[in-house]
Amino acid sequence: MERGGRMYRLSLKELVFKTIIGIEPWEREIKQPIIVNCTIDYPSKEEYIDYAEVARTIKVLITEGQFHLLEEALDALEALLVEKYPQMKRLYIQICKPNVLKDALPCVEILRFF
Repeated sequence: MERGGRMYRLSLKELVFKTIIGIEPWEREIKQPIIVNCTIDYPSKEEYIDYAEVARTIKVLITEGQFHLLEEALDALEALLVEKYPQMKRLYIQICKPNVLKDALPCVEILRFF
């Protein structure tokens, strides 16, 4: 991006759904809620990114993937979103598991620049 250039940012905040994710035996049997936050920077409104489609993509990939590690889900999401949206300049994704710890919200995140 040139100095003084413009960038647009798509934000999805608190996308919540239940899925099989985790390494503990109970996590492989019982769906648990996860929270996904995502931001995508892109250069122009002519190359806009449909936030509803991004939300569907995230939900389908994570639900069907039944990942063991949050990091595996993040890597798979990055690969798919880069393929679908080559105009991305920056990608941030955070996945949180609200029901795992009583006194904290554990999350793992990824930040990539393209």
